[in-house]
Amino acid sequence: MEIIPNNAIAMKFSSNDITGYGVSIAALSQIQVNATGVYNIAFSAQLRNGAGASTVDIWFRKNNLTDFSNSLRTFTIPAKGSGGVPGVFPATISYDIQLSAGDYVQIMWCTPTTSVTLQYANAGTNPTRPARPSAILSVQRFK
Repeated sequence: MEIIPNNAIAMKFSSNDITGYGVSIAALSQIQVNATGVYNIAFSAQLRNGAGASTVDIWFRKNNLTDFSNSLRTFTIPAKGSGGVPGVFPATISYDIQLSAGDYVQIMWCTPTTSVTLQYANAGTNPTRPARPSAILSVQRFK
């Protein structure tokens, strides 16, 4: 994915491990609900920086129209270290949102540089371990 500095980008979720509970992912970035209610949306993103220290802004947007007020968080990603080791930072946000049936939420992000990305890692060996997704999402509806 091409990063354009200071441009809002919707986080993408390429898999849905649990289905059938009233929440789905459409167009890779739209977290869609099928019932009206208050939802807690929480996520964790693995941010990677290949240059000097930088920031990332992350916020929530509804139906690609409305940014949720007070949902913006700014994270500082450390600079690339000695030996060329990229700086990494695990960003997390949990936010309660009122939604109607059919609404969708997107997690938006932007950075002032092309050196910051969401980092995915394949499964490893020695020891065997699972892949590390660039972002993990959890959605819970309050009754």
